[in-house]
This record gives sequence, structure tokens and C-alpha cells, in this order.
Amino acid sequence: MTPYSPEYSNAALAAFLKLPKRSALKLHRICERLAEQPHQTARQLDYDEAGRPMSFVTIDGVGIVYWVDDAVCSVVIVKIIMPRRR
Repeated sequence: MTPYSPEYSNAALAAFLKLPKRSALKLHRICERLAEQPHQTARQLDYDEAGRPMSFVTIDGVGIVYWVDDAVCSVVIVKIIMPRRR
């Protein structure tokens, strides 16, 4: 089986740019974990304008909205919701 890889929308990339390098690398590893199991149990939110099913999952407190592109073995991360700092 071909491994899946994460791809990021512009909105998801913006979340990376707001973080220090170490935190951004940690976030990327979380996204890679999602790509290792792209069809895990997740809440389906809705469909995007192209009709793709959008899913939501929380990993280590980080919310991720994504869809899976099986044709090219990628997980397209649309939005990243970082936990609030106290």
C-alpha cells in the first residue's frame, strides 16, 4: 500500500506561520500521524463545493478539518484549530 502524505491548504499553512519552528514541526508530525491512518473514525462535517466529504478529527488537542484524496494518496488539510493557551 502506498503511504499517504499530508498536503496543506493556504489556511492550514497560515497556522504553521504563526508558530515557532519547534511547535510547527510538532504540528507537522501530528499531520503526518493523520496521514498514516487517513480513514480513521472521524466526524464528517459536510461536503465542500466540489462535493468532497470533509472530516474533523482531534489529535493531541489539535483540531484538523481534512479530506482524503485516494487517487494521489494524500490527506488534504483544510483547516487547523490550535488549542487555546491559558
